[in-house]
Amino acid sequence: YACFECAPPAVVAGGEDERNIQREGVCAASLPTTMGITAGFLAQATLKHLLNFGTVSNFLGYDALGDFFPTYAMKPNPDCGSAWCRRRQQEWRDKPTEHAVETKDAEEPMELHADNEWGIVLEESSHGPSAAAPKEQMVDTKGASISDLMASLKGLQ
Repeated sequence: YACFECAPPAVVAGGEDERNIQREGVCAASLPTTMGITAGFLAQATLKHLLNFGTVSNFLGYDALGDFFPTYAMKPNPDCGSAWCRRRQQEWRDKPTEHAVETKDAEEPMELHADNEWGIVLEESSHGPSAAAPKEQMVDTKGASISDLMASLKGLQ
């Protein structure tokens, strides 16, 4: 994985002053919320890495204008300024590759959790009829406008 010195933010990498990205009139009230959400993503990625569960992204961004989470593979810089990072890169290169574990015949499925204390059951959802979309009901307003209908609703209270 790339460290912060291998892949700094674009402003830092370009040698620009970080204060240039501040904008006048931007509310900083959401900063604690943003930090909390970011901490949640970091904790989730850490647990996935430690528990060897799911896919851990090297880089996860967020484009708020497009509601999009881009992910990128980031390789470490072999000429990184951090001696610690270069040492970790060498340890990774020297690490023996793990061979694929042979799978057993798929005659009987392996039971993941023999002690199912909560009684959780997974069922196939692809079987059976699918729920049809509800039909739209037409209401006769007898020519009343929306404001007339709103006034009559207020009168019911």
